[in-house]
Amino acid sequence: MLEPSCVLKIRRKGRGAAFWEVHVEISFVFEEPLMRPYGCYRTTGDAVGSSVA
Repeated sequence: MLEPSCVLKIRRKGRGAAFWEVHVEISFVFEEPLMRPYGCYRTTGDAVGSSVA
């Protein structure tokens, strides 16, 4: 968790109390959409080896 503040915004959206940054090491379903697309990452397969919010 980067910071406990709930008022911080990420890409113009409120982060909320349950924000976590996730590092994707392995994806078993490459075409599974991310809950919140992040940058150029749209699926879990796109995000392998990266951190997404």
